[in-house]
Amino acid sequence: MTLSTSGWIALVVLLSGGSQGASVSAAHGRAEEPEAVLVCRAVDSSGQPVAGATVEVVHVLTRQVKSYFESRKYSQVGASTHEPVERTVASGRTDESGEFAVKLPRGRPFEVRPRADGWVAKTETNRYAGERVEVVMYRPGAITGIVRTVNDMPIRSGSVVLSRQGSWYWSTICACPITADGTYRAEGLLPGRYTVTAEWSDVSDGVDVAEGETREVNLKTKPPPVQRDIALDDARRKPTKEALLAPERTVRGRLLDPEGKPVGEARVAAVSRSYHVDAGSFELRETTSLEDGSFELAGLQARRRHTLCAWKENWAPLFFDMPAEERSKNEWDVGALTFARPGGLSGSVVGEDGLPLSGVEIRLNGAAEPQAEPALNGPDGKPLLNVWEYTHFRDGRSLRTDEKGGFLMIDLAPGRYSLHFGPRRPGIESGLELEIAQGEVKQLGAITLPASVLDR
Repeated sequence: MTLSTSGWIALVVLLSGGSQGASVSAAHGRAEEPEAVLVCRAVDSSGQPVAGATVEVVHVLTRQVKSYFESRKYSQVGASTHEPVERTVASGRTDESGEFAVKLPRGRPFEVRPRADGWVAKTETNRYAGERVEVVMYRPGAITGIVRTVNDMPIRSGSVVLSRQGSWYWSTICACPITADGTYRAEGLLPGRYTVTAEWSDVSDGVDVAEGETREVNLKTKPPPVQRDIALDDARRKPTKEALLAPERTVRGRLLDPEGKPVGEARVAAVSRSYHVDAGSFELRETTSLEDGSFELAGLQARRRHTLCAWKENWAPLFFDMPAEERSKNEWDVGALTFARPGGLSGSVVGEDGLPLSGVEIRLNGAAEPQAEPALNGPDGKPLLNVWEYTHFRDGRSLRTDEKGGFLMIDLAPGRYSLHFGPRRPGIESGLELEIAQGEVKQLGAITLPASVLDR
């Protein structure tokens, strides 16, 4: 199978019985999981190996999304923080060459978490067996300063929040307490650009922290804002508080396996807004199903549309889009939701000369089904304001081909997917479109990738 570079039109995948394909288990219709070696090499910023660093390999089933609204409190998470479903599968120390190797089942995404005294490093996510991961470890930086009032008096309590700039968003890193003399100190920082804020203070200008560097950022807080009663703004024709806020909603249901038996201890989430919903990231209200498979999610915002997501090991992730009329009811029973047998995807990538290509980036994205978006009205029939609608995507994963050019993805839900090869390039679409049925493992065989795809 060859990917043409002209026009980069998405092709429909045809099945082929390539030798790199995975087999299907008769018990659960899932891909067999042959083992491969995941190698992690820890180096410092100059490229020298770091020996004796501890490396932890973790299989993460669910994790909270990181959005560009990270500096604000999530409206859907509430007071409790999301606890990811994760399992440590291996751990060890790097040798004199800075390497740590471990055999892992292929097809599952892992997180690689290196740590060592006097060093900091970024967690590597979405890594797969058969890959070689190089982690750069840095000497930690710090930000310190003093928080004062506008009258130049030190603040003696509270905390400051640090945010770090990503590619196009800011993510909250940590909160540091303010001491009795009004000072704070945030340590263990990776090199990058940071902002600092405290209660009632403006966000500081961005400050660049180099490796091992300590920067000073002082803050001044303002008086708390005056709270106005929105209901008194009728003269200005502004909406009342009741018009802006809708009652909370409760959603109930049951989880079953394909044989109709209840599924307990499954993680269930209601997603209100998301860039993609996958086995690695989401913003949610969440709970765990009981022994009889029942679940209840309370406190959902009634003016938003939701997607229910459920995860249970050895089953495909379950997604259920709530209908639009769900937003007009305070309670909704979705009935029985049935898990599907997981599917998979396997193949290999070769060059135009027929030789396998190792280390090629592969990205899998689930395609959203078309969703009608009728106008949303409140209980009084008038439109609600500031209603956000989002197209819900399904799975989103990325990996690199192993030393033989092969790749394998498992635990896929039934649906339509797009498979992309090579680095991301704005305005250029490359890849394949495919559909995976329940319990199906697609064997794509050898996919020929032109050299121009990787050379650009």
